[in-house]
This record gives sequence, C-alpha cells and structure tokens, in this order.
Amino acid sequence: MKLSLKSTLLASAAAVALGVASTAPAQAQSIFDGFYAGVGVGYHHFDTGTVNDNFIACCASGTLKAPSQSAGSAFGDLFAGYGVTLGGGPFYVGGELDGSYSGASKSFTINNSSFPEGVAKIRADWGAGASLRLGYLINPNILGYLRGGVAFQRFRGNWTTNSNVFDQPAASGSSFATGGRLGGGLDFSLASWTSQPLFARLEYDHTFYGNVHFGGPGPTVFPPDPIFSGFPGKTVISFNPSDDRVMVAIVWRFLPPQ
Repeated sequence: MKLSLKSTLLASAAAVALGVASTAPAQAQSIFDGFYAGVGVGYHHFDTGTVNDNFIACCASGTLKAPSQSAGSAFGDLFAGYGVTLGGGPFYVGGELDGSYSGASKSFTINNSSFPEGVAKIRADWGAGASLRLGYLINPNILGYLRGGVAFQRFRGNWTTNSNVFDQPAASGSSFATGGRLGGGLDFSLASWTSQPLFARLEYDHTFYGNVHFGGPGPTVFPPDPIFSGFPGKTVISFNPSDDRVMVAIVWRFLPPQ
C-alpha cells in the first residue's frame, strides 16, 4: 500500500478524534474525558505466516516455502487521543493515534528439498496506528474499552544465499505492512492517589497484516564456479504477518481551562 493511502487513513482517524472533540460538552463528564497523552511499554510477539522465497537464478526458478516463524521483543509506545462519555455516561467514545518501536527479529533457513538454500532475517522495527475506542465506565475510576483501527508496521529483511548450493541473488530491503488492529483494555484513574490527572492502562491488541515483501532483481551469486555468477536473477521474500502485544502505560489527561 502506498504511503499516500496510509497518510489518508491516519488523517481520517485524526478527523474522527477531532469530530468527537467538537461534539463534546464544554465540561468534562468523567475523569477520563478530554485530551490525553501517554507512554507505554510491553511485550510484542509476531508470526510471519508461511514465508515464500520467489527466485530466478541462473539455472532454475521457482518458489520455496518455510513454515511460519515467530519472534518477540519488548517495545515502547507513545500515544495521544481524545475521548468523552456520552450523555453523562456510562458509555464512552474516543479516537487515538500511536507510534511504537520494536526490536523483534528472526533468522531462519529456507531449504530446497533437504538442502539449505539460504538464510533469511526478518525484523520488525517502528510502527504506527489510528483507532477508535468504545468504552464503558465500570465505576467512576475504571474505564473498560474495546479498540478497532488500522495499524502500520515496517519490516526489514535480508537474504543470504548458501553459496555452496544454488545461485539466486542476495536480497535486502524494507516494506510497510498495513493491517487491522483489534484489542481492549482497562484505564484506572490514579487521581485519588496522586492528586494529579493521571491514569494507568493495561491493554492487549492483535493485528493482522497484509502481504509484506522485500528483495528484487539482482545478479546471481555462485562463488564455487564464477561462470554461473553475474547472470540476471531475482529474489523476493514475502509473508503475511500478524502480531500480538500486551502493554502497560501511564497517561496524563489535559485538564480544561478553569
């Protein structure tokens, strides 16, 4: 998906949040109402789904497959949004934008029959999201909510051919994955303990992405016999990832002017 479409989706989500803000009453109806910003940390786990090695080499072409690979890592998240209870509660609606960074990575071998064709390495780094939150005030100090929206994640990868076996080109690159995010969590007010407009958050999300790929045309590589090196070839590694993450966060609510 092209960057322009991603920007359009993010802008649309921001417009939803601003639209909620414009229809909100002038006075907050609960301690969770209004603009807020927060920082979170957690654990991020992704699965690649089946990995495809689509190649054209000097003397062969085809697609090799590897089973789903998984990896996990700590991640950090920054987010901001706006929300309001409806008609005095207990129902709540809001919009939120976030940006995150994860260092989850995985290296693995793709085999051609029983021979190792080469090694692929896939890494998830930074991502972003825009979502709508629908919530319910369990009591004045606890908000439960569900989340639905769009998420973007950049994956980087490289491919190193086993030079003793075949001659498909080396490959590297990065690609944005775009997908849908679903999740839910709890916000807990800390105002009575801290005398500050703070709340804590516990959340779980699942994101399912579309196709991700990296690589492209390149010269074949076969050091044992240079006569087979340098021919036009191609290597494209593709997969359809998903991820799960659990996060805890601290959030500051911006109080309206008195």
